[in-house]
Amino acid sequence: MITMINFFKNYLVITVFFLTIIIIYTYNLPNAFLLTTDFGRDMYHSLRITQADLVLIGPKMNFGGYYAGPYFYYLLAPVLLLSNYSIGAVLYSHAILFSIAVSFLYITISKKIGVWQATLACLTIVLLPFFVLSARHPSNGYTYFPFLLIFATLVFFYSYRSKIAIFLLGVLAGIIVNIHPASIFPTFFISCYLLYCIKVKKTFFYFLFGALITFLPLVAFEIKHGFIMTRDTFINNSLSSYINSPNKPQLALHSNKLISISFYLLDKFKEFTNFNFIGFLVLPFLVIAYQLKTLKEKRKGIFKQNVFLFICLILSLSLLFPLMFFHYENHYLFGVMFFISFASVLIILNSHFFYVLAIFVLINIFYFPIGLYKDSDGLVEKIDQAVKYSIEKKLVNKDRGFNLIRVADAYAKVPTGFEYRFFFRKYGFYPNSEYDYRSAGTLLIFAETPFYDIDKFKMWATEEFGREYFKDRGVFKMENIIIYKISK
Repeated sequence: MITMINFFKNYLVITVFFLTIIIIYTYNLPNAFLLTTDFGRDMYHSLRITQADLVLIGPKMNFGGYYAGPYFYYLLAPVLLLSNYSIGAVLYSHAILFSIAVSFLYITISKKIGVWQATLACLTIVLLPFFVLSARHPSNGYTYFPFLLIFATLVFFYSYRSKIAIFLLGVLAGIIVNIHPASIFPTFFISCYLLYCIKVKKTFFYFLFGALITFLPLVAFEIKHGFIMTRDTFINNSLSSYINSPNKPQLALHSNKLISISFYLLDKFKEFTNFNFIGFLVLPFLVIAYQLKTLKEKRKGIFKQNVFLFICLILSLSLLFPLMFFHYENHYLFGVMFFISFASVLIILNSHFFYVLAIFVLINIFYFPIGLYKDSDGLVEKIDQAVKYSIEKKLVNKDRGFNLIRVADAYAKVPTGFEYRFFFRKYGFYPNSEYDYRSAGTLLIFAETPFYDIDKFKMWATEEFGREYFKDRGVFKMENIIIYKISK
């Protein structure tokens, strides 16, 4: 009877925790979601998969000619198919995926250490600003986090002897890296700890084999297309454009680079974790110093794990510095931020001072990123309506090839317009490839900027289609979008 009561008690606690996380990650989600060009691209290619147009590669990375693996698209495709291509369903399923990963960590810590420790540790991670941002924005730059959290939980809290289990861990690690290369650093350190823990070291080759086979789609793409990624990276100067990218912090050009970058990282850590990385260094160091002073034989394993984590924590910070000198985006830091946060929490958790995590939780609550919950501009609905309007007014037809251009503002011209392509394809209209404007019979330009001068609009896509056809054009005005139809 007591066992049954404890079972339901534990089940109730886990259920309440899971539902709480879902509420945090999904509150006002569709209304607050801010549509990005990358999200439109991801939706479009995932939609292609549901229509049996399979892909071997994922999104193009800024590093040379490299493409990520296709796994992110295949993760989204079933959700789109089952939900009749609902973007809201994608948003909710993504948030639920994060909630499941955190709940798995919660269940593991509850069983192995304690409920209070699990609550404090998981809330510390759950409420970190970059983690909340990632849970509410499906993107290959964010979606690897639940898999990375599951991977870290499996490695640091469980032991393995089975070759199949080690192989499957390798597959998981490979998928994580394939989703976005920003995950390489944390995945590498976690894998090193797995190697350290495996008693029969040669079984680690099963892990490596599992990781390597996840790159087979990229290898197949390279062979099929004459090693185009390799050629673009090392022969066609794509790598050079990455190294010399203007999209880098100006501090990287400062004469005192080391000092400038250190302050920059302090600011970024404060912005996305509510703490600077000095705090993530000092507290774990104090815990390890105390453990060394009071070390007992039965706690040596935990002490060694903490020392390993602290060394990796230092190394991961040092690896951030080179990133500042090349093409830079904020989410490039998130993988390392995750590992530093996870490692710090685990070190503190493995001590008698786990209650210090309550301070982390309170700070995260106080500085909670409520700005992520404000209503957005509703662009998804506006684009959907613009596409429906184009179809209803017969601006395009299925028998004549067409292409499109999106003008988001006066400065950012996004010719691909994947957001519009997604909805056209959803409704059974297939625009030409974003690389093929020349053979299109009709060109639609969706201008989201009022008073845009179409006569001054000049770019590669318009030249390919033929600017001489712009003189005879139709203009269709909606409330927020102007549609220009140009026909040959």
